[in-house]
Amino acid sequence: MDYIEEFFKVRNNKVAFLRRLFDSSHQDEAMTLCCVYIDGLGQAIYFPDKRSSFNFVRALREHGEQPYLDLVYPTGLVRWVKAWEKRKEAKHPEFGGLSTKVDSALASLKGQLVSEADLRRALSQGLSVNDFQIVSPELWHGTLAYVAYKRLRISFVHTLHGYSGVLFGQTTYNGQPVPEIDFSMLHGALESVIRYAYKISVESGKLFGYG
Repeated sequence: MDYIEEFFKVRNNKVAFLRRLFDSSHQDEAMTLCCVYIDGLGQAIYFPDKRSSFNFVRALREHGEQPYLDLVYPTGLVRWVKAWEKRKEAKHPEFGGLSTKVDSALASLKGQLVSEADLRRALSQGLSVNDFQIVSPELWHGTLAYVAYKRLRISFVHTLHGYSGVLFGQTTYNGQPVPEIDFSMLHGALESVIRYAYKISVESGKLFGYG
């Protein structure tokens, strides 16, 4: 057990350092490392699943304790489906027009964030059974956690710069403005994810439950 305590002592110090780094005018470096740490923890927690983007999003949604990151942005989902459709329809004609159908099914939800349950309800009512089965496994691409991956993690990790956060304009949730996805939100999520990783390690006596 001592090696588990030492392992997480070192990593918790790294996580705590990110706040000091951010506050000392190194915001880009802090955001980059924050995204890298979330990514690494996601890969470790969900091993042997190697889907980096999926594990990043799943870690934020399941263990980040930031409720907004678990919500779905219908406009963002439609954009993703449209790009996905373009990649797929040449070999899979059944994808043709899918984004238009999804857009129509979600028309009443535009301008707001919704739970995945509400999103599924709207899609199941507005799409054919076949179209719903096609899009259903991909709904995580519409979450704010995925927006964080796409707009922040990819930008900072692969291009070494990016925006300080992601704003959602006039989008609301339960009638209230949606907060910015910024360093503070992601750092708070990282602290929660590493607490979860520590918990499962201590309970199992193995790093991340298996190592």
